[in-house]
Amino acid sequence: MPFSQKRTKQLTTIAIFLLKTHNPEAIYSLKDFLTIVPNPEKIKQILIAAIYQLMETEPETIYWLLKNPTYLQPEIDIKFIVTQKLYEKLITWGFTPEDIYFNENGNLEFNAATKDRLLSANYSSDNGAILTLIKFFLTELI
Repeated sequence: MPFSQKRTKQLTTIAIFLLKTHNPEAIYSLKDFLTIVPNPEKIKQILIAAIYQLMETEPETIYWLLKNPTYLQPEIDIKFIVTQKLYEKLITWGFTPEDIYFNENGNLEFNAATKDRLLSANYSSDNGAILTLIKFFLTELI
């Protein structure tokens, strides 16, 4: 029996709530709870949907998860998901592949002009949470 959109949204909301606690036990409980979902791919989709929503609203939670990637493994690779989404967002903001790229370790890299633009107080975007998360990448090695 397939999961309804309503059920998926409910599970995503629960995932968001528990991920925001920054508590490893809560995340392990979440993963145990999600075993009610009969399809591992659907579990992955729920976790990714939660990550995407948290990227838009709770950059500190995403940063914490990036610093603790094993909590969401093997279900998802948080670093891959976040860096891909940030790359897509930056492209929609008018940056080019020459401005941003992935290094050999899969980390986002920025050319000097892009770093300056993103770190400048004058730069504003349509999404402050995403910009905050990008600044984490600019100022710290994740």
